[in-house]
Amino acid sequence: MAVNKNEETGVIMKIQKHSGCLLIVIGLAMLAFLLSDAIDKRFNLFGSTSNIVGEIAGDKISTQDIDAEFNNLKELYGGNYDDKTLRDEAWKTLIQKKIIETEHAKLGLVTSGEELKDAYLIHTDPFVKNRMGGSEQFDIAQFKNYLETTLRDNDTARRKFLEIIENPLKDMRQGQRYEELVAASVYSNKIDAKYDFNKEARNVGAQVVGLPYTSISDSAIEFDDSDLKSYISKNAKKYEQEESRDIKFVVFNVAPSAKDSMEAKKRVGEVYQRLAEKKSTKEDSILVMKNHTDRPFTGMYLGHGETGLAANIEDLLFSADTGQVIGPILNENSFGVYKVTGFKNDSVAFMRARHILFPFGENSETEAAQAMADIKSGKKSFEELASRNVDNTKNTKGDLGWFKKDGFSDNIPSDVKNKVFASSVGQYFVVKSNKGVHLVQVTGGPTTKTVQFAAYERSISPSGETHKSTSNRASELQYKASSSKESFEDLAQKMNLSWNKGDKISPKNPAIPGLTEIDDIVRWLFSDDTKVGSVSNVIRNNNKYIVAICSVIREEGTPKVDDIREVVTADYIKHKKAEMIAKQIDEALAKSKDAEAVAKALNVTVTQVPALRFNSNEVMNIGAEPKLVGAALGLKAGAITEPIEGTGGVYVVWGVGDVNVGDPMDYDAKLTKEKINQQVSGGLRDNVVNALMENGNIIDKRYKLGY
Repeated sequence: MAVNKNEETGVIMKIQKHSGCLLIVIGLAMLAFLLSDAIDKRFNLFGSTSNIVGEIAGDKISTQDIDAEFNNLKELYGGNYDDKTLRDEAWKTLIQKKIIETEHAKLGLVTSGEELKDAYLIHTDPFVKNRMGGSEQFDIAQFKNYLETTLRDNDTARRKFLEIIENPLKDMRQGQRYEELVAASVYSNKIDAKYDFNKEARNVGAQVVGLPYTSISDSAIEFDDSDLKSYISKNAKKYEQEESRDIKFVVFNVAPSAKDSMEAKKRVGEVYQRLAEKKSTKEDSILVMKNHTDRPFTGMYLGHGETGLAANIEDLLFSADTGQVIGPILNENSFGVYKVTGFKNDSVAFMRARHILFPFGENSETEAAQAMADIKSGKKSFEELASRNVDNTKNTKGDLGWFKKDGFSDNIPSDVKNKVFASSVGQYFVVKSNKGVHLVQVTGGPTTKTVQFAAYERSISPSGETHKSTSNRASELQYKASSSKESFEDLAQKMNLSWNKGDKISPKNPAIPGLTEIDDIVRWLFSDDTKVGSVSNVIRNNNKYIVAICSVIREEGTPKVDDIREVVTADYIKHKKAEMIAKQIDEALAKSKDAEAVAKALNVTVTQVPALRFNSNEVMNIGAEPKLVGAALGLKAGAITEPIEGTGGVYVVWGVGDVNVGDPMDYDAKLTKEKINQQVSGGLRDNVVNALMENGNIIDKRYKLGY
């Protein structure tokens, strides 16, 4: 979990220039200020106390409410989930209780004892089977015994059963019943069916004359911010937005230094000699456990490719003698020493191979054969060709590693395995698989040899000194950004730092590109004290330190011009063009109502539309224009529309009337009614929970206090 780093911020860097009593006095003053600020903030969230983190269905939700549910869930699920997940689940539980369950209770929806008995023992609900370990492991006799004995005699088990199985099962079944009631309220009669059928089967013709928006240059539209503000106000619903904020930030990654690497190697070197002196496997295992190795001793005998070590270290182990110690040696991001404690032969053989992968194509097999000839003649190297592989072996020079014939591997299709195990070391062959065409060379095996070894590994991790050095650099940026008039971006550039941005971060569903565990950033960003230009403290995020600046604040509701300047400018220009084009069309219509005459006056041609249908927005030779289609479907033959502000231009439509486009559709009242009912009830089922949530007026401010 990320924690806010309050030490060594930019402000403290300034204080560090002084010493003695002054430092003590300022430190005490700062402490008093922080304490008084913390007390003041207890009364600023919803008007009374700071422990209110939201509202559900008009009820204020406090941290104590969430804690009660959280503690209950933690007791039930133990260490299976982290605290953040359980707190989120606690919030969802409160929503379930205060909205969903309340609605069910109003309608008298209950799950009876008989229904539960049926769901447990007669027609066992899949939900019950899954919660009891899964369908394959579920045994009805054992479950019945569990219900009749364990739950009767064990209060703790009974309570867990209620919380994990019975209560959720009741909620689920009552929810299904609620949805069924809502869906059952849908009814359509013959009139509805006939109307719907006619609407779908009807085709109308039209003539269209119009001008595209591109016929007027953007530069012809003059406006200022007051025009944009007025336009937003008139179209407030269209632009309604949720609360969000933008940040710019710099990430300081804490990477191990050369000194940290040498320290890890030194620590491993100290263990090397002691491991070499041990006489028994038992002593080896005790030693590595006492030294808190990153790779505990298991006593297992492992085959080639099963050790989890880098290939070069594994090769050294299998070629060593019993009792030999290898190291210190680098294994990915750790230094380690490895002592061979024994060998055995397994019943399963291992082989090793490398390949060059050719994607499927007309000449793939020919290319593979030519590559084999070039490698054998020395014209090209295997490694060079394998570096072009499209799978992850491109980084291992084509090496597939060691593998068993029946073992699972994403890299090695069974066709390749079968061929390898039928071949000998050094042999080449070409084989096809579902991945492509492979040119394969067998490089090792068969061998049944397995090794047992004790390992002491020490990961190369940043030391406290490295953390402090990185933190100080972050503090330097934080101090400069807080006190300088230079932009955040310029300051970062001067310090040779790259900066990133996070746009439209919402408290309801926060996300920042490239970052995880962002609770502390979100809490700072949406604090009442954070304004545009506010700079965060140095925030620690795992092995990162972050400094951020708030660049944009958008309030919930109707946006300001700057919030949506680009979008609203484009919309406003389009709207003003529409007014100008509509005026041109009106002037042409004033002289003649004939489509050809109007088109000639506008210097365009009439678009003949042979057939328009209710279930399509497409207009032949024009494109998607839903307003135009809707207007045409409502026109009688010979009628004319007013100018229509469409998607790509402004149009006027002449009605031609209904047209025949082939054999008429067969009308079946029963089928049509069933189709209407299914469509409407299906939509209701999908949206009923969303509607309940919306009516519940959920206000979620948990981020304010990290809940």
